[in-house]
Amino acid sequence: MDAFVSWNKTDAGTFDSTRSPVSWFTVLVIGVSSTMLAVSCLWQYRDSSLPLVNPNRWLEFTTQRVRAEWMKNAKALIGSGIRKFSNKPFNIMAADVGLTTILPPEYADEIRNNPNLSFVEFMAHLFFSNLPGFEPTREGMFENDIGIVVIQKYLTSLAKMISPLSEEARAALLEIYPQDQEWQTIDLKAANLALVARLSSRIFLGRELCRNRDWLRITVEYTVDLMIAAERLRHVPGPLRRLVHWWLPEAQKLRAEVKQAGDIIRPVLEHRRKEKATLSAQGQPPIEYDDAIDWFEQIATSRARKYDPEIVQLFLSTVAIHTTNDLLTVTLLDIARHPEIIPMLREEISRVVQADQWKKTALHDMQLMDSVLKESLRMKPIGIVSMRRVATSPVTLSDGTRLAKGTKLAVSSHKMWDPDTYPSPDTWDGYRFMRLRSGNPQGTGPAVQSKEAMLVNTSENHLGFGHGKHGCPGRFFSASELKVALAHILANFDIRIPEGYTVNHRITGASYYADPLARLEVRRRDTPAL
Repeated sequence: MDAFVSWNKTDAGTFDSTRSPVSWFTVLVIGVSSTMLAVSCLWQYRDSSLPLVNPNRWLEFTTQRVRAEWMKNAKALIGSGIRKFSNKPFNIMAADVGLTTILPPEYADEIRNNPNLSFVEFMAHLFFSNLPGFEPTREGMFENDIGIVVIQKYLTSLAKMISPLSEEARAALLEIYPQDQEWQTIDLKAANLALVARLSSRIFLGRELCRNRDWLRITVEYTVDLMIAAERLRHVPGPLRRLVHWWLPEAQKLRAEVKQAGDIIRPVLEHRRKEKATLSAQGQPPIEYDDAIDWFEQIATSRARKYDPEIVQLFLSTVAIHTTNDLLTVTLLDIARHPEIIPMLREEISRVVQADQWKKTALHDMQLMDSVLKESLRMKPIGIVSMRRVATSPVTLSDGTRLAKGTKLAVSSHKMWDPDTYPSPDTWDGYRFMRLRSGNPQGTGPAVQSKEAMLVNTSENHLGFGHGKHGCPGRFFSASELKVALAHILANFDIRIPEGYTVNHRITGASYYADPLARLEVRRRDTPAL
């Protein structure tokens, strides 16, 4: 779930901050909001004894400059705080949620399952989960939500999913990647986003809907539209948000997309319900569908609770598609920049697939690919902080640090680039975690254990998927989806970096996202292996 707070605004084009018409009311709202936010942050800061990295200047009565600095230089600001305050907690003014306490990674294990530090409250604060159109951000916040139950019960049991994922990858790549045996340049993020949406939807919605163009459009656009709408609402004073969102164009679009999703999914669900009722009346067992539509139905029926199928499906899409696309894009760029590893990856793919025929064990045996993915995620996670929480009660940490009720906090991810944790941290080493997995710790510091080697394993040393109870619950499915996608791409296509192109991943605030202008040259191989 920690992955959910990252956003790549370029996945749906350039974000135009002037898209809504500007009026005197807008100016008034923004002015009042800025004042209220400044007063709120100053009021909260009075309860904190921790130093502030980026305070207001003398006679500076708004946080506008400070927030702009956060958006531009958050990584440097956090780094300066870590150094200046000797790896102890400190405060920082963040643009999205205001005053935030930054904890060094050493605190990750201590806070990861603290019941008084709520991920739910943070998400509600960040994404306005109580407003119409924003409902998918509310699903999955509690342990008994059917979205979380489905992820934990079904999306971690991957035996039945590998073959459908492989089948869909083969079909999708025929449509999305160029089939010429001459080099062609592709918009890598756009191509991979289409691919990941297809693969995810095959498991979430089944064969019936995974190629539905309207659904694929909604499942890709909803997440970006959600982030834009939430950003707009943050400029509105809290008491006015319940009113303003009805007229905010971005929020109106969210409500329309939720309705459109329901119009697509509900007829399929109703057909299946009638089908089950008919078979039951005939004394026959129901048809089993290995997709999330059926899983949600099973869980909801067993718990005798109602649910909105479009909400839970958009929840899955929101937490899965853009983050998976980000890592797939980054990894392909890393592999293309280190082409010497491609023959070894192809040999591994050929060997394990021939031996296991896309069984679950095949993905487990792709140890080099697992290492490559984890190394790319280490160097460029989706955020420079992780484990964002809100204190629902006063909390005292083991070192005596006191967090007042209402404190917003996050854990710095800087250990992933710390030379004491990962020697030569700025050098991409696709074998780093494979060596650790085999018992050779070369490339890692003494504190990194072999149990941390696999992509899906989390620790304070690698917060790419968060850590603790709210670590990304879908990481097991994401890891499998990524391996299937990479296997089909590398087996069927040659790849290389275009001449003159330099990879430039972007940091905006706490979000760290793949180069929005990423390009890759690809050509169909003469003898594809899959």
